[in-house]
Amino acid sequence: MAIFGREAATEAQGDGPAAPLDVEYVSLSSGRLSVHPKNARRGDVAMIRESIRENGFYGSIIAQRSTGQILVGNHRYLAAVEEGLPEIPVVWVDKTDAEAARLLLVDNRSSDIGTYEDSSLVELLELVRDDFDTLLGTGYQDDDLEALLFGLEAAAVDMGHLMPDTPTPGERLEDYEAANIRSVILPFALEEYNVVVEQLARARADLNVETNSQAVARLVDEHYG
Repeated sequence: MAIFGREAATEAQGDGPAAPLDVEYVSLSSGRLSVHPKNARRGDVAMIRESIRENGFYGSIIAQRSTGQILVGNHRYLAAVEEGLPEIPVVWVDKTDAEAARLLLVDNRSSDIGTYEDSSLVELLELVRDDFDTLLGTGYQDDDLEALLFGLEAAAVDMGHLMPDTPTPGERLEDYEAANIRSVILPFALEEYNVVVEQLARARADLNVETNSQAVARLVDEHYG
């Protein structure tokens, strides 16, 4: 299992020179690390485990030196434990409990408020799929890419223009019919969507399938077939 990040790291200190970070590879069996008991984020451990298997463990965990509690990377830590990694890189920081809570909050919140430029996301996903013939390890499924493409094409139709050679939703439907494919789009409220995405990731892992479509078909067949 590849683990990235052994390069020397530094931390900016105001306007002065960067100071070395205290980075250590910590054994996961040492008991020195623990998830933060007040972490409100509920992450998708199954998706992170898939990423570790495909991409290796990258980046570092950030933990409070005095308690060993993780401030950044709680779910990457859990995924690493479940994947049986022997050790992970940890950046130790000297923070009071109040400062630690603030860092925990901003790390989660800063990712919450981020957005995507969908056309750039589609371009990147298509690049990866073309190179690897799968989206495994990206956190996305073919269904997600198709939904993004459909949304972009529908928006382009609404605006009265399409990029050159871009199929309309109707033309894509014809392609689906020619390939004997059908698509089901299910709208969810944001909180429900996050739960469903996490559950589908677990289902893919448990059923050893690659796509949401395969997972749903297997589950439906097992319960109602």
